[in-house]
Amino acid sequence: MKNVLFFALLNLALLASCNGGDAESGSGGDDMASSAPGGGGGTSSPATTTSFAAALTLDGGAATRTGQAQYRCWSSGCWEVVWCGHAICDGSWTWNDFPHSGQFSFVWEGVNEKCAGSPPYQFRINGETVQSGEIAQWGSCSECPDSSGNFSQIFTNYNLGSYALTKGDTITLWAQTEFSCGINGAGAYAAHNRISVSGTATE
Repeated sequence: MKNVLFFALLNLALLASCNGGDAESGSGGDDMASSAPGGGGGTSSPATTTSFAAALTLDGGAATRTGQAQYRCWSSGCWEVVWCGHAICDGSWTWNDFPHSGQFSFVWEGVNEKCAGSPPYQFRINGETVQSGEIAQWGSCSECPDSSGNFSQIFTNYNLGSYALTKGDTITLWAQTEFSCGINGAGAYAAHNRISVSGTATE
């Protein structure tokens, strides 16, 4: 009788011990599930920005001209030009809605007429002047025109700088006439062909 009672108590003790282990094991399983990747507390990775090389030309024919900015042809060629005869005047070309966001460099192809003057120009972004200067003059008043009666033109690339732009920005080139040899002499009409743009766009 004593032996039967002893084994009964031993079985109860072993059963209690097994149940306690299962409870702890279950609790540990719950903790692991709550910290597993992809659970409710996870965060998503930030979106990456794709950049690409972009190049375009700001052509005067696509600009909004104001003042005396116009397109004119002479026997020696056709250019975008500030023109008002023998007088001082100014004009501008504006390109609305720049197509990209990113960092871009601008190069203006200007026309320099021999001994005609050094017209001032300004490069503007959203109406703010970010670069200004003068079209370089070459030759003296005594050399103008040459023996053939020509004023002669040369093209010069003017670096207008590099800028961070936002899609939709407005670009403006402003210029003025100048008569270094007198108002009745050869005039510099701030002539040019185009502005070349290159850089890295993000959209």
